[in-house]
Amino acid sequence: MKFAGIISKNIVALVFIFSGVVKCIDPLGTAYKFEDYFLAMGLDFFIPLSLTLSVIMFATELLVGFMLLVNLRVVWASWMAVLLMLVFTPLTLWLALTDKVQDCGCFGDAVKMTNWETFIKNIVLDIFLIILFIRRKTFTNLIRFKWQLPGTIIAGILILGFEWYNLTYLPVVDFLPYSTGQNILEGMIIPEDAPQDEFKITLIYRKGDVVKNFTLENYPANDSTWEWVDTKSELIKKGYVPPIHDFSIRRVVNSEEEDITYEVLEDPGFTFLVLSYNIRKASRKHGQQFNEIARFAHEHQHRIIMLSGSSIEDNQRFKDETGTDFEVYNTDPITLKTMIRSNPGLMLLKNGTILGKWPHRALPSPDKLLKEFPEME
Repeated sequence: MKFAGIISKNIVALVFIFSGVVKCIDPLGTAYKFEDYFLAMGLDFFIPLSLTLSVIMFATELLVGFMLLVNLRVVWASWMAVLLMLVFTPLTLWLALTDKVQDCGCFGDAVKMTNWETFIKNIVLDIFLIILFIRRKTFTNLIRFKWQLPGTIIAGILILGFEWYNLTYLPVVDFLPYSTGQNILEGMIIPEDAPQDEFKITLIYRKGDVVKNFTLENYPANDSTWEWVDTKSELIKKGYVPPIHDFSIRRVVNSEEEDITYEVLEDPGFTFLVLSYNIRKASRKHGQQFNEIARFAHEHQHRIIMLSGSSIEDNQRFKDETGTDFEVYNTDPITLKTMIRSNPGLMLLKNGTILGKWPHRALPSPDKLLKEFPEME
């Protein structure tokens, strides 16, 4: 049992550390996942707390994993691990049964798992956690008692500081399909031999008082005594979904939408994209810096446009308040959230390849752009 306890402690610790790290790297992405949960549960009034809950819960998860790994207050950390799993395990079971949220975000965007895979993972982890909990008082603390509380506080502060940095700027590791170096066009390609969605088709027919279900293979095609009632389609196997499957750029011309996605992505020159999923929530503090970049782009004949998930009226209000003067186009707000964890943020493209991403708090100066991309001159 001693060996089993050590193995169980380390397994629980490593899973908690990995899970906590990838979510602390992208606390804003985790907050978006909390919003999905609250919407699915009809708890919309909790949405304003999404970011706070994200920061606290997953800092705690990472701290617990660290404490278990280094034998720091193992009893306390074991209790916290149990409390966290009492939340995670029923939640993932509910998700597996209802599928109301497609991806639970268990390992952030670093590792994608189905809801059933996540629930099974939690059940296996719970087994190790039970062994750890039984053996929790047998582990020797490696730090002297008087330093245990200060050590815990210091570790917690460092973790919160790490989250603050990722929130203030951009995630130190970008697990999303719009990371620097990726080509958006290539990310949208569906291979010719890619698996397609598979559906179960049910045809419902009636003959007198009898209602019967048929398949496409046995329905009464040539029997006029049967009357068609309804057709139901059920997805039984999901086909291939490209990493980027929801990117588009639209503009309104004479009250009609025009898609300019490929015009932008196939542009051989440099294209600056100012991104804002919700212009009402976008920071207004850096309008002057965006204007400097816009002047630089115009002087050197580079394209600069803004992609927004908001209304025409809100977009115009933002331009008036910040003094910015670039054209604004429409893109799905969820896509914009995925493209950059900053509102607003800046992305640089060339031939559809992402050359750089910057949050509004750390926008590059024209001199820095020329130093990094001298061909812009």
